[in-house]
Amino acid sequence: ALRFEAAPGTAYTYQLFNGAALNDAGEVLFWADVSSGGRGLWRWTGSGEESFVALTGEVAPGFTTVPLDTIGYFSLTADGPVFFGLLERVEGVTATTDDVVYAASSSGDLVRIAREDDLAPGLGGAKFGSQLFDQSSPVSSDFGTLFHNRSEPAGGGFGDNCLWRYDGSVTTLIAIEGDFAPDASGNTFRGFFGSVMNDLGVTLTHVRLDPFGSALYRFGDGPPQLVAIEGMPAPGTGTNLLKATENRDELGINDA
Repeated sequence: ALRFEAAPGTAYTYQLFNGAALNDAGEVLFWADVSSGGRGLWRWTGSGEESFVALTGEVAPGFTTVPLDTIGYFSLTADGPVFFGLLERVEGVTATTDDVVYAASSSGDLVRIAREDDLAPGLGGAKFGSQLFDQSSPVSSDFGTLFHNRSEPAGGGFGDNCLWRYDGSVTTLIAIEGDFAPDASGNTFRGFFGSVMNDLGVTLTHVRLDPFGSALYRFGDGPPQLVAIEGMPAPGTGTNLLKATENRDELGINDA
């Protein structure tokens, strides 16, 4: 793609390129400003013309008339694009219903995997709450997409922090506030921050504990596994103790 070229799928031209994501197949998802003043995403598969994904100021994917206001976090998995968006607050969309997360399904179709006020699977009528995007969520890998969110109970009130995973077809709750925290002196999970996920869907997550403390837990096919906990001896450092971190940039997990 070149500046001032026609941007496929729109009536506009590219003006400025702002960033890109790459998957293991060498495909590219890039972010560009266009002549309308909007900002959009396009995917290039390695040959031929790039394909349009989404553009601010135009109708949001999965809606008939509501425009997309903002595109935030984005990445590219083996299935296709993942991105966070904000909807324009028109036609009934409000500050409590405008967050949305999109991801490619295993068939390659772009689907809405979560939106504020949508029903949250497995929670008996509770809904996805606000802040579907934060400094550490969503994250993605070739397995799918992981995000943190606070549920909103069906009857209103203050909900629970949750950790969700989308595998290309189904969104699954993998942990919730109040779950027992293994090997943590009887503590329970209170919040989830700073996650990373490998291509097998195994997740390393910073967890706040209740009533106090924080830890790193590995979430896979079995029960959660404690990796490290605040206050334990830091291996190889003498008498130093581990301190908490909530930054996913400080974490890593491989496919083993």
